[in-house]
Amino acid sequence: MSFTFHVIGLPYSASNQVYVSCAFTQGVIHFCKMMKALGHTVKHYGHKDSKVDCDYHTTISDDNDLQCWYGKDFVKKQTWKEKGFSYSNDRCRSIFYDRLLKVLKTYVVEKDFICVFDGSLFVEYINTKTFPFLWEKCFVVEPQIGHCGPFYSYRVYTSHALRIFCQRNDLYNQSLKTMFQDFKDNKLRHESQVSSYFQPHSYAIPTDTVIPYCIDPSDFKTDDILLPIIEDDYFVFIARIATCKGLEKVIYATELENKKLVVAGPGSWEGQSVGGAHISVQKAYSILKFIKDGKKDPNIPPNVLTLMESNLNINAQNINIELLPIPPHVTFVGFADLRQRKSLLYHSKAFIIAPTYEEPFGKVSIESLFMGKPIITSARGGYNEVVEHGKTGFLCNTLSDMRKAIQNVDQINPEDCKEASKKYTLESVQRLYDDYFKKIYHLSCPENRNNVWYNL
Repeated sequence: MSFTFHVIGLPYSASNQVYVSCAFTQGVIHFCKMMKALGHTVKHYGHKDSKVDCDYHTTISDDNDLQCWYGKDFVKKQTWKEKGFSYSNDRCRSIFYDRLLKVLKTYVVEKDFICVFDGSLFVEYINTKTFPFLWEKCFVVEPQIGHCGPFYSYRVYTSHALRIFCQRNDLYNQSLKTMFQDFKDNKLRHESQVSSYFQPHSYAIPTDTVIPYCIDPSDFKTDDILLPIIEDDYFVFIARIATCKGLEKVIYATELENKKLVVAGPGSWEGQSVGGAHISVQKAYSILKFIKDGKKDPNIPPNVLTLMESNLNINAQNINIELLPIPPHVTFVGFADLRQRKSLLYHSKAFIIAPTYEEPFGKVSIESLFMGKPIITSARGGYNEVVEHGKTGFLCNTLSDMRKAIQNVDQINPEDCKEASKKYTLESVQRLYDDYFKKIYHLSCPENRNNVWYNL
């Protein structure tokens, strides 16, 4: 059974390896390659410079558009390597999707799959347009949900943690909506009734599934590895330079263990966190050091330290404190392309990160496994599904946990990491996608709609 997939690229990038730091863009590239390998028809819509395996490409935007939308330096100086990308419903998306819909009306036929990697931002725009055929006759799928706020019935989450989180949010929001409507209709008469709206429910959705991120093994060959950035053994952090990724905690933990740390990713030490809190890593680290050192200083009132600890992730921008320079054990290397990323991992002791939120997946983690390197991370979100504690890395809940992980990293067998990476290859993941698309196509048949569970 073969299908036709209309794969929509990201409005702010081209579907190619230049934009390697965007997991959504790389997801488009990998998805097209997997569906094409399975014999499906793949139609890609996006930037003129996109390089994907597809049967047809339709240009929706080019560099002139990106310069118009984000400024000339976005393309010429690639300022996105420093500032990251826009994930808001901006003018770029409005124009991009307006052009896209005109093309889709021509090419889409009933039972086609429309694959959206831009999340709820796509539906926020398209819902204002008159295109009911898209929703009624086709399968509009989010094939790689690595964010909060999925929008449509056909959802592929990158981790079970994210799936549960999003489904609970959906249920909570729907319960609130029902409760307020009943209050408006005078059906809610006493506060004792409120709890009835938030009772546990069965929330198994047959059109939801979990399929992890994947990597293309051909991208991680070691015949072009670069020389090491520094001569000493080091741990490597590869992510957005942001407090939500826990960089200040990683810096502090490696400092206490007297280990070198190499930091790669969009953003800077003193600049505002990229795509996260509104404070810099420099300020977060300075506050963290003050708190830890302050507990040993009898001249600092305990209530001051308590206030700072409680406000660190909430209102830290209002805390006045002396900003510290980059610690001597840390080396910032900026944006890293694919070759630089695998080289940094290849020469490292381990990949280390400490997200402070429920991380949807953490794509660099499987790149680390593929290079035979363990993962040290906080036990948040999708990392709990990628890391086998004590075998392919360490899951940490405290600073003490992270320090012990750094001390014991040599106990991890590189071959165990490489073996674990095999389930994240294109070949392994494409079979999961193929099964999923066949299932939802089968469930759409009239004879199966009223008896969904028994036809899984």
